[in-house]
Amino acid sequence: CKSLKRSWSELGLPDLGNAIDKVRAFVNQRIQAAGKTAAFPSIAISLCLAIGAFGMADLAEGDVLDHGSEPSPDSIATMSAVVSIGKMANTIKQQDAAFDGLSRIVIGTPNMAALFVESMRTLARSVTKKQLDLHFRIGRAIAMAIGRFDCTLVELGWQFPFDPSLVYNKSLLSANTVALNSLLEVITSRLAVSTNLQDRQAAVVWIVSLVQMCPQLSQLIVWLPQLHSCVCTMLSDRDDFTRELASNALALIYDRGDVLSKEDMMVSLKKLFGTSNDQPADATGLAIEREAAAGQQRSSNTQMRI
Repeated sequence: CKSLKRSWSELGLPDLGNAIDKVRAFVNQRIQAAGKTAAFPSIAISLCLAIGAFGMADLAEGDVLDHGSEPSPDSIATMSAVVSIGKMANTIKQQDAAFDGLSRIVIGTPNMAALFVESMRTLARSVTKKQLDLHFRIGRAIAMAIGRFDCTLVELGWQFPFDPSLVYNKSLLSANTVALNSLLEVITSRLAVSTNLQDRQAAVVWIVSLVQMCPQLSQLIVWLPQLHSCVCTMLSDRDDFTRELASNALALIYDRGDVLSKEDMMVSLKKLFGTSNDQPADATGLAIEREAAAGQQRSSNTQMRI
């Protein structure tokens, strides 16, 4: 909006720039209030669309990935409010508006990415069996925010993979590589091996979303073997949803890899289907359950002998 103010000032309309700032402050104020008490769906949708537009307007100053500065308290409060709106949403349109607004805030303000991912992780932990589609909405928002493109063309029925640069008239934004590496580290080393069911569900959904929606990112390609190995361990998960999605993810990840990546992936597959000594580490808690059951059985057998 600063660029817009300079432009309007050069055109002899400086007051319009001030008016834009006032409108933005008003929208922030209203959306923060809506995050505390449920607003009418139409009002919530309008506020989320507006805050997303303001987020994208920050790109008028140029595509600058600033990771050094800290988000302002007002920006943090606004993001928290939009997350709350998405969580309280009663309609699909309201949810979509909230997640689109969040992703566009992060596209325009990349230093919000860490807070955004942590907010999405917290929200994912509240997903129930009847809300599994919420995992995919979160994954889509993360792919948009970190890959830094708009999924509007996907909404119109475009098939994957597609070129995100088309959304910006062949002007592709730089991916948020710092946030992407941090996110993938969290997915592979924390979420995928968590004993929390929602964490593991989020891990496999986020992997699929990133690989499916951001296939052109060179920074993602180097992670594909590790993501493939991570998904392999989830094939033995005790949760049906996680197992089925992990199975579908294997082919998707393999297809996106280059020659060297595919060689590494084949190693993971050989371990998965090889001898018992080659089996991958159990990251789902099943080994712990089996050991506990075996311990109980040994205890019962000892008591019977006595």
